[in-house]
Amino acid sequence: MAYTTEKEAKESLYLNGEEKFGPLSSKAYALFAPFALRNMYKYAIDDIVKAKAKNILEVGAGPGYLSIELARRMPSSKIYCIDPSEGMKKVGQNNIAKSGLKNVEYLLGSSRHVPLNSKFDVIFSTLSFHHWKKKSESITYLLKFLAKKGELLVYEYNKDGLGMILGLLVGNHSLSEEEIRRLGVEKKFKIWIKKRGRIISFKITRKSTPKSFK
Repeated sequence: MAYTTEKEAKESLYLNGEEKFGPLSSKAYALFAPFALRNMYKYAIDDIVKAKAKNILEVGAGPGYLSIELARRMPSSKIYCIDPSEGMKKVGQNNIAKSGLKNVEYLLGSSRHVPLNSKFDVIFSTLSFHHWKKKSESITYLLKFLAKKGELLVYEYNKDGLGMILGLLVGNHSLSEEEIRRLGVEKKFKIWIKKRGRIISFKITRKSTPKSFK
């Protein structure tokens, strides 16, 4: 579903209870993320590159760092970023402009509103999924934009592997395997769950084995 107006887009992107990023918090996050989240970013980027996708969508792109690095490492691919925050969009567009890359684009959007009429080889989200109020509904919606042999990838902190101290600090910004299983998408699609230290990821695909999970 594409927006008809910019006003409609801004009004419908957030649900009640979803964390919002304004101009100041978007800038603060952009300063914090490259250092605090570098291991997560590297893990996700290395994983996505394996899929050798040509058309990629990042949902909840934040400052755009992952998509910019993907665009740099995959020059023949086209990457689209969407985020519900106008502040994040401005930060991301500024970062893209500074990069000089032409194969990455940033738009206002969310897990329930993709302002593009395209099919994607890879749709991914990193440290955004835990914010989504209606996770199953969003997954079902995003799968409509997935190419026939495409992959939907989500990367989060593993709620079961954080330990006591990190669990207290990060607990609400994490995901467990049980929560993934409760999404209820396994009847129509195949789902793979992978854990590595403090990171948990899952991928949904129509294929027997996702390229990036080999």
